[in-house]
Amino acid sequence: TSPAEKTLLHLQEALDEMDEMTNHWKQGAEFYDSVVTKLLKLQQQVSDISTQLAIERCEYEEDVARSNQEAKDASLAKELAKEHENDSVNSSDDDDDDDETKDTL
Repeated sequence: TSPAEKTLLHLQEALDEMDEMTNHWKQGAEFYDSVVTKLLKLQQQVSDISTQLAIERCEYEEDVARSNQEAKDASLAKELAKEHENDSVNSSDDDDDDDETKDTL
């Protein structure tokens, strides 16, 4: 084979390799585009779930705080009711003492 034919053969091989590389590049680009699309969807789903869990956590913390406050309020109400009951009993005892004092006078 002549040098010209060798050069043409090398050029043809280079073109074939270039076509093959271009084909691989296109396939790779399509693959990564599809992966990126799927990752973006997944990222959105994760973001949505994360937001939902954050909302649920806040609601749970509010419920726990409310329950704790209600328990404290109930305890305080019981104490105040006992104090009021004791004050009423003591007040009626004082009234009885006053009545006895008046009777003796």
